[in-house]
Amino acid sequence: MQRTVPLTKFVTVGEAECREVVLREATAGDVIEATEEAERVAMTPQGPALLVSPTRLGLGVLRRQVVSFGSLSGPADLAWIKRLSPADLDSIQAEAEAMDAAVSLDVGAALSDRGRTDGSGGND
Repeated sequence: MQRTVPLTKFVTVGEAECREVVLREATAGDVIEATEEAERVAMTPQGPALLVSPTRLGLGVLRRQVVSFGSLSGPADLAWIKRLSPADLDSIQAEAEAMDAAVSLDVGAALSDRGRTDGSGGND
């Protein structure tokens, strides 16, 4: 599933004027790669610890969901995302969250059905 989000404030990247962003569903690979990208080592009283920034994680997943940024192919560079207006970033994030929610509902329903029996005492 892909969705197009029109931009209210156009963004110029190089010679390209970007008027819309096309998103796709996030994958497990997107989340894994974004998590790795968002990790950093910090010193704690107990010694070094690996921390993940929720903001960096969210942006990492979002930029990987970008199929195209105007005429530019995704994944989006973080520099492109930084050029968006706050309202456009909010719209893109809201659309990505709506796609995530739809996928979660589909998966939840499938898992729920998987645990049901057909009435004969066995699984489907």
